[in-house]
Amino acid sequence: MFMPWNDFDRTLAVVDAMRRRMDRAFSDLAVSDVTRSGDTAQASLHDVGTELVLSVDVPGYKEDDLDLSVHRDVLTLKGQRQLEAPEGYRAHRVERRSQTFARSFKLSAPVDAEKTQAKLQNGVLTVRMTKSAEAQPRRISVKA
Repeated sequence: MFMPWNDFDRTLAVVDAMRRRMDRAFSDLAVSDVTRSGDTAQASLHDVGTELVLSVDVPGYKEDDLDLSVHRDVLTLKGQRQLEAPEGYRAHRVERRSQTFARSFKLSAPVDAEKTQAKLQNGVLTVRMTKSAEAQPRRISVKA
């Protein structure tokens, strides 16, 4: 006798089993460094007068996982997160992967690298960059 729900459930079970096999196959390859566009390090950069403020979503990353550098008017952020099962445990399902990313941001003004501060809180990295003296607006007096 035809039971549409049973057939549908069996089809879903087959699809789920195939997905698990594909996950295992790809996890064995060295593709963990590749992330889909939009998965990692979504950012916003704001000019707030004397500072540039960059906010980047980096959930699951710790301070030691992140590398931040400023060179001239480019800020580079790199992240590497390693996820491994604890010793003696066997994974039954692995959806979270080790990840690596690198982002470079062209800044709208030169910044003073010595005054740059970064804070990681609740999965959001906030970088406050003080604009360098030559980038600060100055009033120029006009003489006759």
